[in-house]
Formats: sequence, structure tokens, C-alpha cells
Amino acid sequence: PPAAVAACVALFGQVVAQEAHRWAHVPRSARPRHVSWLQDRGLLLSAAEHGRHHKSPYAAHYCILTGFMNPLLDRTHAFRGLEKLVFRWNGVEPNCWRDPVGGAAIRARALNGAGAARQL
Repeated sequence: PPAAVAACVALFGQVVAQEAHRWAHVPRSARPRHVSWLQDRGLLLSAAEHGRHHKSPYAAHYCILTGFMNPLLDRTHAFRGLEKLVFRWNGVEPNCWRDPVGGAAIRARALNGAGAARQL
């Protein structure tokens, strides 16, 4: 069962990623020292890196394990493509499209590539 092994590895990886994301929200004083050590070295998502995601219009820095891929994914607008795909599939707009600060431009970029060269 290679498929079962792959599913187990994927699920375990998701649990690890969610835990890394959780630690990015915990104050440094309340985190275990080994977690802070890993965050300081970029091996786990830091509060500073993740904090960039929690700024209006909430349309960048989505990675929750280390944040390492954020620059590439943000520069290529990879998440705009995923937002478009999900929107076409279920009709639900992501929160960043409804944000009063830049939401309309993000929506336009996702749906028709308008202004794709502009950085957020």
C-alpha cells in the first residue's frame, strides 16, 4: 500500500505544519525553548514572518510551516490562481477579496490577471 503510506505521511506533515503555525501565534515567553530556537533559525515559522500574513489585505505569506516558500509563491501570485480555482468551483470568495484595503484589486488580479506585475 504505497498510497496508504503517502496518505499517512501527508496527514502527519499537515499536523506538523499546523503545530508550527500555532507556535507562531504563541508569545515567545510561553513557547518551549527548542521551538524558539527552531524559529530563530528559520526552521519553523516565526511570529515575525507569520505576522506579515495578518496584515490587511491578508493576501500574502500563506505558508505555515517555515515561510521559506512565501517569497516565490507571493511573487508568482500562486495563491491568486488557487483562489480563482476554488471560487469557480464553489462560488465562495476568499476574505482577502472582500478586504476594504486592496480587496477589489486582489479579486481582479485573481480572476483576470489585472495588474499581475504589481506587488502587494
